[in-house]
Formats: sequence, structure tokens, C-alpha cells
Amino acid sequence: MSSGHWAEDLKRDIRRKQLELLKTSEPFKAKGAQTGAWKRPWQVLSYYHWMEKWSKKAEAQIGVGIARGACGSEAINWTVALYTWMESAATYLRDWPTVLGAVAAAREDREEDAMRLLEWSDAEIQKIAVSWDPDMHYVTICDLMQDAPDSDPTLDGPFCGAFFSSDPRNPFIGLVFKGTHVESWQELLVDLHYVPVHAKDGHVWETHVSQGVYATLFEPFSTLDGQTPFEYIKHTACTLISERMQAAADVPVRLHLTGHSLGASYASLFYAELLRLYNNDPMSARSDPPTCVLRDLYTFGSPRFGLLDFVDMFSLVAEEHTGYSWRIICRDDPVGLVPPVLITDPKFIHVDKAYEVSETDVPIELQSERNSHPRPPLRVINMSHHSKSKLFL
Repeated sequence: MSSGHWAEDLKRDIRRKQLELLKTSEPFKAKGAQTGAWKRPWQVLSYYHWMEKWSKKAEAQIGVGIARGACGSEAINWTVALYTWMESAATYLRDWPTVLGAVAAAREDREEDAMRLLEWSDAEIQKIAVSWDPDMHYVTICDLMQDAPDSDPTLDGPFCGAFFSSDPRNPFIGLVFKGTHVESWQELLVDLHYVPVHAKDGHVWETHVSQGVYATLFEPFSTLDGQTPFEYIKHTACTLISERMQAAADVPVRLHLTGHSLGASYASLFYAELLRLYNNDPMSARSDPPTCVLRDLYTFGSPRFGLLDFVDMFSLVAEEHTGYSWRIICRDDPVGLVPPVLITDPKFIHVDKAYEVSETDVPIELQSERNSHPRPPLRVINMSHHSKSKLFL
């Protein structure tokens, strides 16, 4: 079977699985989605054309990032960082009104129409991926933006997609978490639920992390038949996708994670849990050779989400890992300085290692927050410094 055929069959299988989940959940109740006027991120109607422009401008760097399988080095590799940033930015192209159409068709037992619409909902992301490299593919694997964990009905679950290469010489997966949509108050509540919670059941070394992202990643969802989003996403990416890829390539599949804004928090916690479970070991115990191995993490515009015990454990385990984690923030981005640090608050701090980027200066490596007082919030809040265009420098 050719690489194109097995990849298309794989994406179809994942969409069918996703459609079954969407059929059982309540449609997202945003007015914009119901009228078909759901806006692109930050109300930029030409966002796809911006992605086309950025992709053409960075064609050479993106090509190198893909050729490396998005694997970095001990010193930050800005070419790989740019490629993973493009992955993060592309997920905002998800066409939500078309997803609603797919759900409606599925509930009317028009399965082929529903499958076609669900494919179209990812069409712009797929077009961007193919413009980077003909062997690149994209598929949405978890869309819980209209579902809540059983423990808290006010929250929304994560949106996660996968970019993967069907080139048998270069098998890799980019697991991407989308950031907050400005019209989703439930996603905003996930951001605002930053009271620290003590993780349980061994998750993230049973340290203290932000309640919102913890609950929506590690607590059961009825939509998932009692599974957690972490379990569901891990199985889809590290078993369904990687085993199909490894069968075609016969070498281990390399997995990296990335995300922007709220997606950066999700990507970081997901990566931390994979570090705890596997570190440098293969993610499928029965595979020989290893099916999937964990490599790098690149996050963009991340808020703080962990206390010192989490950051210390993350740093300790990451030192032994054959892979690297990097946090990138725009100068004057207010999101990187929240939750706000007050004398009476629990001290949320960032994981190491981090760089600040700007339009005028070379990237600056930021001091670790583990042994210093975290930077306070900005006096003047300008959310334009959190936009995706600021990161494409």
C-alpha cells in the first residue's frame, strides 16, 4: 500500500471514531457557530491567507524542520521552533460550523455526508500541511470544546490534532493543542481556574498544578465513556497513528508536542505525564522495534500552570530525557505573566528553559523562575502581544 493510501485510510478511521464522540455530545452553544458566522482567531477573516503567506516566507526553514523530524538540540534550534510554531498556528483554522454540519448529518444517519463534512472541517489545515511538504498530513484526534469533565460542567475539554509524515524515511508525529477561542467562555474558565490542585493517581508526580488544565486533561469525561482526554489522545497518537506509521517505516516514530496559549499548558502537562510514564522508553511495551518514542516540547505564549514542586520534578526528569523542552514568549505578552504573582498567592512559576522574542532584538534567554521571584504582571495589558502574528518574526 502506498504511503498516501495508508495515511488517508488512517485519517478516515480516526474521523469515524471522532464522529461517534461528537454525535453523543451537545453541540457548542455559541451564537456564532449556530449562524455559521464563527470567526477566525482574533476575528481575522483572512487567517488562512496569513498562514499561506507565512508558509511561503519560511518555506526553507519549514523544510529543514520537517527534515529533522522536528527534533532539536541542546541549544535551541530556531528552525525547529519555527516549524512547531507553524503547527500550533495552523490548528486555529479548524472550521467549526462545518463540524456542526457533520454532527447534524450523523444524527440524521447520513454517515457518508457526515464523514465528508468532518474531512472538510480540517481541509484548510491539511492544505497548509501539504504546502510544507507533500508527505505531511493532519487529522483532528480530540475535539472536546463542547464537553466538560464529569467533575465540573462549567469547563471545556481540549482540542488536539496531529501532524504526521508519511515519508518512511522520516516518521514523526506533532501532537498539537489549540489555544483559547475568544468566543468560548468555557475555555476562558479553564484559564481562570488556576487554583492549585494536588494531582492524584500518580499524574505529573502528584505535584501541584492549575486546577482547570488538570481537570480537563486528567479527569474522566462521559463523552469518552469514562476515559480521560489524556488516555484517549495518547492511545490515538501513540498507538493508532504510530503503529500504522511504524509498519510502513520499520523504524521508531518520533513524537513531539506543541501548543499556543491554553494549548501550551495542555501540551506541557501532557508532555510531563509522558515523561513520567516513559521518559526514554518506547510507548508501546509490545513493540519491537519501538513504535513511538518521545522527543521535544515547544510551547508558545504559555501561562504559568505549576507550583515549584511540579517545576522541580519536571526539570529533574527532563535532564535525563533524550529530547528538549523550550518555552517561547513574545516581549510584553501578558499571558506569560499570569496567574499574577502576589505575596499571599501560591507561587505559580514557569518551567525552564525559556526565550523572549521581539520584532527588534535577538531572542533573549530568560532567567529561571525556580530560584528567583517571578516577574509580576504588566502594568498595561496589550493582548496584541499574545497574537500569533507577533510570534512569526
